[in-house]
Amino acid sequence: MQVRNDPWLRSAEQRAKSGLRNIVWFPTSRCNLSCIHCCAARFLDKGELDENGATRMFREAAEAGTKHIVFCGGEPLLRQDALDLVRLADELGIRCTIASNGSTYTEEALTELAKCNASTIVSIDGANRETHEKIRGKGSWDFVLKAVERMRRVGNRIFVEMAVNKINYREVADYLAMVQDWGATRACLKPVIPTGRATTEMLLDPKEMLGVIQTADKVTERLQLPTSLQCVPFAKLITRSRYLISQSCRAEQDEMSITPTGDAVLCHMLDIAVANICENGLGPAWEKQNAAPLMQTLQDPAQASLCPDCSLNEECRGGCYARGYFLKGDFQVPDPLCPRVAGIC
Repeated sequence: MQVRNDPWLRSAEQRAKSGLRNIVWFPTSRCNLSCIHCCAARFLDKGELDENGATRMFREAAEAGTKHIVFCGGEPLLRQDALDLVRLADELGIRCTIASNGSTYTEEALTELAKCNASTIVSIDGANRETHEKIRGKGSWDFVLKAVERMRRVGNRIFVEMAVNKINYREVADYLAMVQDWGATRACLKPVIPTGRATTEMLLDPKEMLGVIQTADKVTERLQLPTSLQCVPFAKLITRSRYLISQSCRAEQDEMSITPTGDAVLCHMLDIAVANICENGLGPAWEKQNAAPLMQTLQDPAQASLCPDCSLNEECRGGCYARGYFLKGDFQVPDPLCPRVAGIC
């Protein structure tokens, strides 16, 4: 165990000085779909940063040393200035990733994104039209097919993301094989969390999550398809594949999650604001985030003691704190989705 080099053991002041490397940003809550699991639905009708505010954020991000901004949503390209902001980011040396339902991935937009070295993700929530449209609505499968074809034609790498839930979790093996056949070079599997429109009835239980992890482990190794398990740090207890990646995201020390109105929140799934970039400016908001008592608690090395008998405790650090908060009303509980916590592995 390399304690001295562990970034989790640094103070809040040291973490702030290490720089704001990554921003997860909701540029808008607007969307042309009404997905039943949408986490951004909680921001509807609350407004969003105007063009000047967004431009200021990007310039301040460059000054803060930010290297990567993820545009999530909502449907990011519904912002009229979205491509202008991607161009600005490229000029400032910031890489962008756009997560879309595919509907706004026109050939023109994809070509411009490719020119700016932006990564493009398309959300696909089933291994067939029926499942995908049950979650995302009638006609949404056609968006996906057209988007993937355009991504191939333009030369964009095809990244896909699946929000895993009760409706689609049995399709993980078929899904991964399907998207690889479509030319995907990377996939992401992320279990739904109960925020926005997502209800607890949609969530996987630990036994179902264990099955997803085991299936993904076998299939990714066979297909040699790089796949990330997002918000599932405990997966390393089970996985062996070289192609399946999972990591802890417990209060990332170099990341900021920003809502459409400029709130810096504990996690992009939570509405607990610790600062606001409009009121404070991005740099001061970053310092305020790191100094927030709750953030310091979540980043405290003592969090590893949530699961003292687990071999992965210092790396996983108790799993997803947002899930613990939503399901148990407490940030300092072991992840309820973890099969080991549930006593089944």
